[in-house]
Amino acid sequence: MDNNDIYFNYIKWSKINKGLTWDQLGAAVGYSALDTVMMCMSRKEMSQDIYNKLTAVLNISNDLTEIHFLKTVKKRNLENLRLRSDFTMHLIQYFMLYDIAISDLLVEIFGAVNGNFLSGYVQNTLTFENNTPRVTLNCRVMAENNFTPTYEEKSFSDFTKAVLEAKVNKNISYDEIATYLGIGNPIEAAMIVFQRKFITQDTFRNLNTLLGSALDDIKYPGTNVLSNPAYSAQVLSGKMNPHPLLFSMYKALCMYSEAFMELMYDNGIDINFSELFNLTIDKKIDEHGNSLIVLSFDIITNQIMMS
Repeated sequence: MDNNDIYFNYIKWSKINKGLTWDQLGAAVGYSALDTVMMCMSRKEMSQDIYNKLTAVLNISNDLTEIHFLKTVKKRNLENLRLRSDFTMHLIQYFMLYDIAISDLLVEIFGAVNGNFLSGYVQNTLTFENNTPRVTLNCRVMAENNFTPTYEEKSFSDFTKAVLEAKVNKNISYDEIATYLGIGNPIEAAMIVFQRKFITQDTFRNLNTLLGSALDDIKYPGTNVLSNPAYSAQVLSGKMNPHPLLFSMYKALCMYSEAFMELMYDNGIDINFSELFNLTIDKKIDEHGNSLIVLSFDIITNQIMMS
């Protein structure tokens, strides 16, 4: 436990003693519950105005608290944050399954762009639908710093290489693949192409039909994603993809995951496991005309509802 934990617990127990939820405390200081938790965890900077409102509501102001939140330089080591909880590590491990699929789909949606969640993020949210937490991360597209997908094609299976080649030759999008296969979500189509999820024989046959028999000479890859060399080389090595958006999301998960967990507890959800589900990528334009990447996912847990 470090100083950030000590002062966060001080705020947290003061909140509990006042009978307040994070939503109520956030409303009192004029911020979302998520941003309020992040400031109290010292993961985001707290202004003098916010500090004054927070301490007035909780009646806790003292010199040491003020020094910590307003005058102490906060050090945030991503590796230390990643290792602080199993919850954080589980989320990152599941996210890493999507890395190549996300990078290829982004180019299809946006062209060559660069996303930065920490300096370019607009707003991150956590909502609850039927007790299922859904995270939404928004980042502004930085078009002046272009990128291309960062993966080595030599590590792909014959199946992946054949699909990518036919996809380009026939100008077929991931959205079209998803629709044809009846899975709806283009990111899941990309996961199939890169063998990051199980491929049934029916899926293999239907994909071959869509691609004009491009897979006739390709052996059915089976359903074992661990046999995919691209998976083994990158994911199982534990190394994060250097793609700007992917690494920025890795940083965001390191920074935000404990705040997500705190809000889940506040909503009566005790967590002993987590994984990503229903991940989507969308494009939207904000009020200033900037292009935004909107990446959302559900956090699926083995939940114990607390009374």
